Amino acid sequence: MPGSTDAGAGTAMAALDTVQRCPREAIAIAQRVLAASTADDDERSTADRAIGLALRELNDLPGALRHLRRAVRTAGTARTRALAQMSLGYVLANAGRTAAALRAVTDALPQLTGADAGRARMQRGVVLHYRGRYDEAVRDYGHAIDIAQRDGDLLLEARARNNRGLLNAHRGTVGGADDLSRAAAVFHGLGLDLAAADARWNGGIAAGRRGDIAAALRCFADVGEEYRRLAVPRPALLLDRVELLLSVPLVDEAVQVAAVAIRELRRRGMASDLAEALLAQARAALLAGDLDTATAAAAAARTSSGARAAGPGPRSPGTSSYAPSSAREPVRRPCSPRWSGPPTSSTPPAGRIPR
Repeated sequence: MPGSTDAGAGTAMAALDTVQRCPREAIAIAQRVLAASTADDDERSTADRAIGLALRELNDLPGALRHLRRAVRTAGTARTRALAQMSLGYVLANAGRTAAALRAVTDALPQLTGADAGRARMQRGVVLHYRGRYDEAVRDYGHAIDIAQRDGDLLLEARARNNRGLLNAHRGTVGGADDLSRAAAVFHGLGLDLAAADARWNGGIAAGRRGDIAAALRCFADVGEEYRRLAVPRPALLLDRVELLLSVPLVDEAVQVAAVAIRELRRRGMASDLAEALLAQARAALLAGDLDTATAAAAAARTSSGARAAGPGPRSPGTSSYAPSSAREPVRRPCSPRWSGPPTSSTPPAGRIPR
């Protein structure tokens, strides 16, 4: 029945469009598609893709990978398969499997044109960042922005600006704050509250890198409340607060936040972020004069699985991501959810970002 197929496709796309607003609702919508006998292969693939990306938002990487691999297997057309591969590459990179991630995205690119190709370029930028190829990542984000502007795709442009802005903020180069503020405004205008919160958090990182510690702390506090309102966990983002507190230094507060981060990351099995949190705890304990805790935390970080699975890995004790730009350390890998993944909607939203 053509009408049923069209309705199924619309519902599968609705699930994708809901991922950045409410991941749990996206899962529920997609599960209804999978339960329907009228759904075709592309609809089922799209539904599995939506579930995989939603589970990634909820920090369930094994579940996300399972659904995304099924999305690749069950796709009925080359384009749908390539889009699923693109999303799979994103989550593989999150899991520290950067070589496999780069292969997945590279294999997808020849099958995609127009806005789809722009999304793939943006995704490859994320993977290249994981691989430590920062200049190439910035170029891919720029290509994605160019394609988005040409096609009037607000969502793609906002996501690419978010990622480029965060990378440039960490590197201490110009333009990061402008990219982030524009991305946050567009996400908010599109009703994507979760994506807007992530971009605003990134603005706090940029403020910290500029040395405006008070503004950064206010931003982190405000956005933390927004994450709680949305009921979406963001334990890895606590690491940014630890680094900022250590840069002041507010050692006692940093120790407390690091302990919360370690507890949550350990509970969720986020090994790479856990290793970084343990190193942050070691730095905080060292500044507090607690050598026993510092030694134990550093040892635990070394043995934490996946500690250096992605990109440049955690920083060594005594460094801070808020150090002056003249003494930059390697850019922190984009493992936490504040990085925008591949835009899920295939329909360009109306309107353009003011220029």
